[in-house]
Amino acid sequence: MEHAGWTVEDWKWVGFSDESKFLLFKSAGRQYAWFHPGQALDERYVKKNIKHGARNLMVGAAGLIFQQDNDPKHTSIVAKEWFRKKNIKQLPWPPSSPDMNIIEHVWDQLDALVHARKPLLMNKEQLWQAIQEEWANFPCKALDTLYESMPHCVAALLKARSCHTKY
Repeated sequence: MEHAGWTVEDWKWVGFSDESKFLLFKSAGRQYAWFHPGQALDERYVKKNIKHGARNLMVGAAGLIFQQDNDPKHTSIVAKEWFRKKNIKQLPWPPSSPDMNIIEHVWDQLDALVHARKPLLMNKEQLWQAIQEEWANFPCKALDTLYESMPHCVAALLKARSCHTKY
């Protein structure tokens, strides 16, 4: 309710924060493919993989008014004290709230850009470089669109009485 009257300009002062794991090679468990005879051995159709799990990096983001979910690592005494000492304003966020954090969409878009790159990334250093380059070139219009959605998201959440929304 507290943010129901916020405009897009109000929301643009909020830096949405959450961490995201970027995998060097995407892995969603067992995967299937159908091939014509002889096609399966063609290098173009072979999925690259690393034994013993994929390499990954955790990445975070921040802004002027800091918004974060209520994960215990974000609400610990140590974390609260750090924000207080750094005089960083935080946006109040209810516990167990629906995920209204636009950074989740940014991570998804950034991950897609990173994994669309050619040639294939081969190590964590290349992954980190790709993440930095794609972030530096991330389209401002995509961020604007997400911020512009916030008043609609909040209105939909209030209308749904904090239940599920299309957002």
